[in-house]
Amino acid sequence: CFVLYNAAIYYAQYVAIEYETIVKQESIELMKKLLKEETDNDKSNNDTTLTLPFSPMTVRGNKFKNRIIKAATYEALCNINGIPLRGMVDFHQKMARGGSGMCIVAYGAISPGGRSFPAQLICCEESISMMQEVTSAIHIEGSLACIQLTHAGYFSDRDLAVGANHEQMSAQSIFNPSKFNICRAMTENDCVMVTNYFVDAAKAAVKANFDCIEVHCGHGYLLSQYLSPKLNPGVSLRDRLKFPCKVLNLIRKAIDETAQLLNKDKKSDVGVIIMVKMNIVDGMVGGLTVDESSKIAVAFAECGVDIIGLSGGLILENGLFMLRGNVPLSNMVSATSDLLKKFAMIIFGPLVIPHIKFNEYFFQQGGVCILKSIELWKQKQKQKPMHDVYMCIMGGIHSYDSLYSSISCDGFDFIQSGRATLYNPNIVHQWKEIEDAHTNSNSSNSNANANAKDGQYGQYGQYGGTSECTKCNHCIIDATMRQKPINCVEW
Repeated sequence: CFVLYNAAIYYAQYVAIEYETIVKQESIELMKKLLKEETDNDKSNNDTTLTLPFSPMTVRGNKFKNRIIKAATYEALCNINGIPLRGMVDFHQKMARGGSGMCIVAYGAISPGGRSFPAQLICCEESISMMQEVTSAIHIEGSLACIQLTHAGYFSDRDLAVGANHEQMSAQSIFNPSKFNICRAMTENDCVMVTNYFVDAAKAAVKANFDCIEVHCGHGYLLSQYLSPKLNPGVSLRDRLKFPCKVLNLIRKAIDETAQLLNKDKKSDVGVIIMVKMNIVDGMVGGLTVDESSKIAVAFAECGVDIIGLSGGLILENGLFMLRGNVPLSNMVSATSDLLKKFAMIIFGPLVIPHIKFNEYFFQQGGVCILKSIELWKQKQKQKPMHDVYMCIMGGIHSYDSLYSSISCDGFDFIQSGRATLYNPNIVHQWKEIEDAHTNSNSSNSNANANAKDGQYGQYGQYGGTSECTKCNHCIIDATMRQKPINCVEW
């Protein structure tokens, strides 16, 4: 067993390294193609104005005080009926007080059967009152409020399901390793039902005064299960896009109508933002490639999405790909009550959850390719009426240097940060102090503009502001497997 266990660890690490090499090569080839295509388009807009991370931004009339978004991190702060507890209000007020431009309330299930955790929020009429308290607490601190909407699909929790309409289902029949069962493929009626759940949840979010709705189309959740060739094999990209795009189109229509009815006396230029979280890559051979993801991002932009958030990985297939760092396997085993699952996790855990070294801003290469694809799409839309589309990157933004590199050098409009803000909710204020200090000491931005144009990593060099988070990832395991309220275990 010892030999097999260590062999599994080394093999998984080897596969992970090989996969990262493949992704880098794909990104390089795609970027060459995109740059060649760019030379054939109008490049008259050569704006070299430096955009700093703490410059304000307005999206659909909503004013962001900076470009930093507190990422969705499962809170485990709801009762068994999916209604937020007082702790949810306090948690998000503390996060907003840390200075982020927007804070995301995590894992808002669109239906009881779409949950994967018992302490997970259900975004429904019954939750509106407490959700209004959450948004009020965030707004008091000067941040915008966002809620993430999702359905777990094939890995939704059977024990939380009520009735036949809430059973596990996905784009195709898939084995669920977390429950050792096989889900059924969705029918046309299922698609209509789930779409209505998304629409109703979005309407409830608008009534709860959320400024933004993040639709989870990544990490292996239901809409991602449609998009991924690994989870939805043998289907063309065009057909894989149909259901997620239909959901997004109907959400856009529903929230605009709901907001108009609720806010007749407010300015017409203030609307509810739609953000999607999508995968750059699935993190495994046979999954999404950067090239396909670039086309998905363009399709989402055409659906009326305002912000496209880029991440990667599949929850059950490759565990911590979207986080990197330590794999707390012993904590995961001890948190599992079923003896068979404990044994399976000990033997197969290293294969499913390989250790991948943490590097700051680790989705940069693939993310920049998708950013370039959206820029080219915008150029082609010049003669057509269009809405503004903004790009957001996440994955290892743990210092001012990586923050600056993503916004000021690479040209992303926003970043999302999770663990860094969990470890230290005030790190955003520290980053602002760094920016203010060095902006004041460099009144001339000529060198900064040149560096940004050349894509150098951070005008300010290594000026600190690095999170002391150790990337132990115990906070994730405690919240998801032990249902403990989200917290840094080192506090």
